[in-house]
Amino acid sequence: MMPLTTERCVLTPLFIKHLPTMVKLYRNAEVREYLGGIRTIEEVKEQMENMLMNLSSYY
Repeated sequence: MMPLTTERCVLTPLFIKHLPTMVKLYRNAEVREYLGGIRTIEEVKEQMENMLMNLSSYY
């Protein structure tokens, strides 16, 4: 799948290499304030593994 690129944004498919960035987002209280609160690193990893196993349902 090719990345979707605009002047201000590049969207790429999800890969395990994105885990550190996902952890930062899911552990940030400001980001997660209205999204159910922060998640543990293990929860983020588990959710990302589920996303990667079910990519067709996200695209």
